[in-house]
Amino acid sequence: MKRAEGTRPRTIERYRSIAERHLLPALGRRRLDKLTPTDVRRLLSAKTSEGLAATTVRHVHAVLRNVLGDAERQDLVIRNVARSVRPPARRPVERRSLTLAEARVLLDTIADDPLEAMWLCALTGGLRRGEVLGVRWQDVDLDTSVVRIRQAVQRTDTGVVVTELKTDRSRRTVPIPVRTAAALKTHRAAQAEQRMSCPIPWPDTDWCSPPRSARHSNRGTSTGHGTSCGAGPGSIGCGCTIFATRVRRS
Repeated sequence: MKRAEGTRPRTIERYRSIAERHLLPALGRRRLDKLTPTDVRRLLSAKTSEGLAATTVRHVHAVLRNVLGDAERQDLVIRNVARSVRPPARRPVERRSLTLAEARVLLDTIADDPLEAMWLCALTGGLRRGEVLGVRWQDVDLDTSVVRIRQAVQRTDTGVVVTELKTDRSRRTVPIPVRTAAALKTHRAAQAEQRMSCPIPWPDTDWCSPPRSARHSNRGTSTGHGTSCGAGPGSIGCGCTIFATRVRRS
């Protein structure tokens, strides 16, 4: 149901995780139409006592409220008892950006790295990881030095998927500085050369994500949406990264 309403795949996975870890152990044996506001308060109080952060407890409450809301719309319960219970107050989170000195260190560190173009797009354009991975060459205009953000790429339990952006404001045109434009131009040329030298058919894709990004995904640096065509002695292929062979749309 949530997928039909346009909820992002990662959000659905988060809902499922919260239900399995927090809701089912506590309420799984209770009939939904027998739940009371007191049951909900006890659940939230217990989660707070377990040491869960206020934000996590709010997420538990939100998922339960959504579940009961669906049940109410299907006439499985008379009312959504979670709506009458206030979750813990949201605590403000202080977000810190890189200092100028830290940004310079990062720029020096990524120089000539295979992921340099990705890092530069994120750093100089303020792009999220999923937005960077969702950029296609048709979204890049090197003549005017802009990148158009039109979609995102996410890793889920079932693979890598292309998703819509969260809001209309997320669809935007981002100006990029000279260094970022130059890195993208260099990467596009390298990707074209790689495509020509690959001994097996290259998929007809338009992704800009840097080569070999899939190999870095377990380090938390990127979520590649490609797979190696084969590398090393005795293998078939040249070891390059073939893009979007496992990407699907949500």
